[in-house]
Amino acid sequence: MSGTKPPNSGDEDYPPDARLQAIYAAIEARLAEFDRCRDDLLAMLQKVCERTPKPSMKSMRGVTSDSTPGVIWRRRRQVQKNE
Repeated sequence: MSGTKPPNSGDEDYPPDARLQAIYAAIEARLAEFDRCRDDLLAMLQKVCERTPKPSMKSMRGVTSDSTPGVIWRRRRQVQKNE
């Protein structure tokens, strides 16, 4: 991520902004901390999913089988990033 351009900014060139760089650094630090907890968080999610009753076929309409740890982690990371 560039410190001088907001993401998806196109070709416009922005002057360096210390506040923007500090925001980007804070986001990256928060995501790095979140990533360090990856295995523990995935294990907790897996335990919860194993204990809950299986949903009926009627309630599963539109649900895909994207429940691999990598897919789950990317979704959780995106939620964390947006908070």
